[in-house]
Amino acid sequence: MDIPSLLSDLLFTLGPKSKVRFKLELFDEHLKISTDGESEKKARIIKYADIIGLKLNESMNSLNGGAPHTPPVTQHLVIYSYPRTKGFLSSKLTRKRLCTDLGLSCLDTSENNLKVLKLLHKFILEKVQTHSSNQGGQFVRFGKPLLVLLNPRSGKGEAKKLFQNKIRPMFEEASVEFVCLETERAGHGEEIAVSTDLSLYSGIVIVSGDGLLFEVYQGLMARPDSAQAVLTPVGILPAGSGNALCCSICHAAGEPFLHDMLTHSTFVLLKHHIRPMDLIALDTVAGRKYSFLSLTWGLIADIDIESERFRALGNARFTVEAIFRILSPRAYKGKLSFLPISPYTHKSRSQTVTLLSQSQREQPATNGKVRSASTPNLSPHASGLGTAANTLGNGHADGAVRDIQEVEETGSEGDAEEEIELPPLDQPVPEHWVTIDDYFVSIVAVYQSHIGPEILAAPAATMTDKLIHLLIIRSPVTRLQMLNIMTQLETGSHTNNPQVELVAVKAFRLEPLELRGNMVVDGEKVAYGPVQGKVLPSAARVMAL
Repeated sequence: MDIPSLLSDLLFTLGPKSKVRFKLELFDEHLKISTDGESEKKARIIKYADIIGLKLNESMNSLNGGAPHTPPVTQHLVIYSYPRTKGFLSSKLTRKRLCTDLGLSCLDTSENNLKVLKLLHKFILEKVQTHSSNQGGQFVRFGKPLLVLLNPRSGKGEAKKLFQNKIRPMFEEASVEFVCLETERAGHGEEIAVSTDLSLYSGIVIVSGDGLLFEVYQGLMARPDSAQAVLTPVGILPAGSGNALCCSICHAAGEPFLHDMLTHSTFVLLKHHIRPMDLIALDTVAGRKYSFLSLTWGLIADIDIESERFRALGNARFTVEAIFRILSPRAYKGKLSFLPISPYTHKSRSQTVTLLSQSQREQPATNGKVRSASTPNLSPHASGLGTAANTLGNGHADGAVRDIQEVEETGSEGDAEEEIELPPLDQPVPEHWVTIDDYFVSIVAVYQSHIGPEILAAPAATMTDKLIHLLIIRSPVTRLQMLNIMTQLETGSHTNNPQVELVAVKAFRLEPLELRGNMVVDGEKVAYGPVQGKVLPSAARVMAL
């Protein structure tokens, strides 16, 4: 007899002290707990997609015998789920913990009660895994512990408290083992990633902001076995100020994150999914760096770095600094070159657009004149990325049930295109690249959808689109226009702003022509000067739906 049919004649209790009997019904997408005659609205519905863990609590005192006429002890199956529910004063759906304790004692012996619950445990677990597998990516079990790297100084300095009070309990509900290490200084994450025996772990989980993950990727790529090490599944849980990758992962999974991002990010991580993710190889004046999120210069970089004085405010520090920067606008002289995925059209404000010759590319920028390599006209929307016109102003997890190699193969499909070779930074870019000399308010090279909880910089970006999305804001722009742009960045509607340009490219070079400024990669300040980058398709593996 199959388990759904077997359950039709059984009654359960909810909780250790409950005396009310409930019937349990199993369906393809959910299970239902109800009393006889109870309406559908009052029944407890638990979707398999919302479950992160199951625990069988065996009552041992009657399993080894006992008095002949002693009633069988109730056996319990506990289901940990996080369904989406409406808040008390809000119509928005957010995930809330739901613990369902199913008790069974109606069979003749405790052993038989336990046997039924074991069958039920197996059935529900298979449903959970099947549903997860149908979401794409690859479902893996963590057969070895996760290595948790925690930065106790990140964000408001509450990472340890967040881990103990929220993350650890969810890990325990999901029966996920872990080893937790605290970073002690800047660069410690890179040191750990270089020296750790990765074969001991199913993956690495970052409890911090994006900066610690940046360190880890530098370490993984510095190892002798870097080609394999970088394939180690990596997860990130928000305990920093920006948490942009968490935002992008939740956004791609359709998970809300503006409220209780930590719960939603941990839920996604505990669904046991591994997906490929592009990395960007960046050549800087200080050497090669590997980036997973963004490179910023100008306004956005200034906000990121100069808001450090407001670190105690958490994510609100960016809003406060943005107000200061809008009130005191800056413009930066620079040269931007890139290889677009389709013919590039610049919608000039009033300036002349000319084709740069090879000799012109090596010359300093002219005062305020936009000079770009021009190609046949094509609508900026032709790539399907919703581009807008420009201008703005002033390894390896051996413990996985499903081999990680399968994830590698999945992520490698279609990646066998010709590799782009970048010239040295002191040499001109190829003739067929587009080059623009101008004054810029900000340039952002982004490869995820978000660069902050309230900055949807590249709405069309995905983790494996093999693209760098250049968000270009040129000078001049009024304070009111800048305020409008910053507001639009929250929803992604800046893509329709005629003062913003969003261009999808395969590679780029940025040459600041100002003596001073901020340049930021994945939330970390890097050496100021010329920088160029190209895509490494599906180079990394991330825990994401």
